[in-house]
Amino acid sequence: MSYCINPDCSQPQNQPTDEICRNCGSKLLLKERYRAVKVLGQGGFGRTYLAIDQDRLNASCVIKQFLPQVQGTGALQKATELFYQEAIRLNDLGVHPQIPDLLAFFTQDKRQYLVQEFVPGMNLQKLLERHGNFTEAEIWAILRDILPILEFVHERQVIHRDIKPENIIRRQGDNKLFLIDFGVAKLLTDPQRVITGTSIGTSGYVPIEQMSEGKAYPASDIYSLGVTCFHLLTGVSPYSLFIKRGYSWLQTWQDYVPADVTPRLIQVLDRMMQERRQDRYSTATEALKDVERLGAKNTGIRTETKEDREYVETILREIITTEPKPSQEKDSVDEFLREVTSSKTEVISPLNDDLFEKIIQDLDTPAPRQNPVSQVQTEDDEFITAFVEDVKRTGVANSDIPPTPVVSSTYSAQEEETISQLWRCAGTIHAHDQGCAYVGITPREIILTTGQRKIAKLWDMETGAAKGIVIKEDTCSTCSGLGKIYKEGSLLFVKTKQAVICPDCEGFGTNSEKGERFLVAKLSADGNTLVTATLDKQIKVWHVPTCKFTCAISTEPAVASMLAISGNGKVVSYVTQNRTIVVYSLEQQQETAKLKRNGIITCIDMSYDGNILLIGTEEGNINVCDVTTAVPPLNVRGHQNGITAVALSQDGMLAVSGCRDGQVRVWSLSTSNLVHVFSHHLAPISAMAIAPDNLTLATGSIDGMLCIWHLGRGNLLDTFPAHSDRITAIGAGADGQTFATASLDSTVKVWRSF
Repeated sequence: MSYCINPDCSQPQNQPTDEICRNCGSKLLLKERYRAVKVLGQGGFGRTYLAIDQDRLNASCVIKQFLPQVQGTGALQKATELFYQEAIRLNDLGVHPQIPDLLAFFTQDKRQYLVQEFVPGMNLQKLLERHGNFTEAEIWAILRDILPILEFVHERQVIHRDIKPENIIRRQGDNKLFLIDFGVAKLLTDPQRVITGTSIGTSGYVPIEQMSEGKAYPASDIYSLGVTCFHLLTGVSPYSLFIKRGYSWLQTWQDYVPADVTPRLIQVLDRMMQERRQDRYSTATEALKDVERLGAKNTGIRTETKEDREYVETILREIITTEPKPSQEKDSVDEFLREVTSSKTEVISPLNDDLFEKIIQDLDTPAPRQNPVSQVQTEDDEFITAFVEDVKRTGVANSDIPPTPVVSSTYSAQEEETISQLWRCAGTIHAHDQGCAYVGITPREIILTTGQRKIAKLWDMETGAAKGIVIKEDTCSTCSGLGKIYKEGSLLFVKTKQAVICPDCEGFGTNSEKGERFLVAKLSADGNTLVTATLDKQIKVWHVPTCKFTCAISTEPAVASMLAISGNGKVVSYVTQNRTIVVYSLEQQQETAKLKRNGIITCIDMSYDGNILLIGTEEGNINVCDVTTAVPPLNVRGHQNGITAVALSQDGMLAVSGCRDGQVRVWSLSTSNLVHVFSHHLAPISAMAIAPDNLTLATGSIDGMLCIWHLGRGNLLDTFPAHSDRITAIGAGADGQTFATASLDSTVKVWRSF
């Protein structure tokens, strides 16, 4: 069945292959790929649908449609903020194997949607209703499974704020628990690790500081998890207790616990459920230590019964799939244009008067969107009169914004030739079924791609043929490619090595269903070195020409969420906990610098020699750091909204920054001027790359749009609806006339000038 997502449609059921609703005439496909098949639920903010993704072999997914049932502008603004916030959090947190991935976030027909991974299974509330109270062993298992997820979430400066049985799903098949619904999660923004906002969450499960003051800490999530375990263990609703007695029920909660529950579990839950925040576990790590020390061993969540499987399969059987849409390479401009006119990709027009568009721009009140032009010059554009006279000097630039960027009026013959170039798609590579996370081009015109899972491949740029695998799909992050790890021991006074199951690949090189994922990957400009960061708190270094693992860098105690590598492949920089940057010399095999930022770091890039770092922050600031000196970095106000991508030219003369509002700014590091402001994108910037000749810039956004700019004159050379999903990375070819784009739509496209 195909379900019409028009909320006013009185007969939404349609045939599986219908494109238009037979009742109301609405389009049935979102972005020409997502087809709703069943309503899963409806709440105050909108509807949730079970759906299929026709561009991913009809894979199951979940569509959330924003239809807030609220009155008044303030309430609508808060609802819209929460919906947008959920997309941001899912995008940041979806790299964890027990948090659903965000697949898409977009506007269609003046309604907002997010698409996320579908987790087949039942939530713990449904299991409680079907099978009765949970046992003590199952509670220990839940704590062991959920606390590490909270470690990851809190490490990335996010608090969930709505943990309850309905938001924990037991996945069908392997019984793994997933934490869902980050719609009310908030970002930690100050060193005291507290967020302040509207009191929100589910009554009975939220702690007193969240209910009365709108404040939440990591310990607030600990409280909610403890109350969730109490509910599952006793079958008593915390909501009903809270309505009757307020928080005083916490003083007698043990009266509801079955007599056979051990004092060890009561001890752990009691500390989790303390009314005073200071009396609880302060972190998930602290709570997990007690669980490991006191908890029963070898416990697990209740296995699914035949009835459970039938319940889930009844839902899945309603998905009657259609043939996946064919995907063909387009080798000429005419063929490419025919693909566009056949509605392969929808370009969404800006909604100047729509409240949601204002929320998209960081809930601020930035200047209204301009019509797409090659160069925008307005009196409201920020301008920094002294960006970098010398990167070694100190101070903060807070200059007023002049009306016109400074642009050189003379061009070399090479620049004039570049200005007149046209671009086309020269080929498409179907690289990774789960989506492409990164792409780079070596000087030998070999394309390197990484998937969402742990795999890196090489491709011939001319033919699209596979050239090799740098990191195999079954490579284990613990053993760096051996597929197994060994435990040392002794037998009759003789030292032995025993092969044991790898905790990451779940047994001798076989990935779990979800698979381990790269947090980030980067290729050096010389094409020799690939660096990757994964959840095992290590950065792995690979020699690309030989496809060999080189070494590992420990990032303990936190994972590396962002990476940059110098063009010569000698220096690596990485970000932990969104605030600390570490610079590591691969030649010296040691840290050479460590920087801490007050703002939340969102993106970084490094100069070819590894001496200069360019940093973008959530607050819209740009930092330029000389890591060879102890001089404080230069901090300037670059954008009104959060910066989402930065890039340095290979000659060190230009810095480019992209913003969540879709604006791109080009800065001259030699003349201390803002050179260009580009405003063609209608969605947040997600990737960018500067060609090695320093004349051409390619920028991509989350709606799949690609723009190619001339950096001398500042004009738009070409623009394409390049992909049907987010552009995740852009690689630049050594000839200055080639770019490659990677996307979550599983393809890599090569773009050449002619």
